[in-house]
Amino acid sequence: MSVDDIDGDIYFGRAGVEWFPWERTGFTLDYTYTRIEADADKDSYSGNADFKDAGLRLGFVYRF
Repeated sequence: MSVDDIDGDIYFGRAGVEWFPWERTGFTLDYTYTRIEADADKDSYSGNADFKDAGLRLGFVYRF
C-alpha cells in the first residue's frame, strides 16, 4: 500500500530562566511545548496524527 500527499507540521517552543547563586551551581526552570500534526489524503486511506507534549522542568546544574 502506498500513501501519497502526507502533510505535516511540527511546532516547538521553550522559555525558561537560569539562576546561579553560586559560581558553579545553580537552578533552571523552563516550560517546553511540542506539537506534531500529520494528515494523509488518499482515496483508499484517510487519517491524521496529532501529538502534543508540554510541561515544566526544574533542574539543578553543576558546572565543571
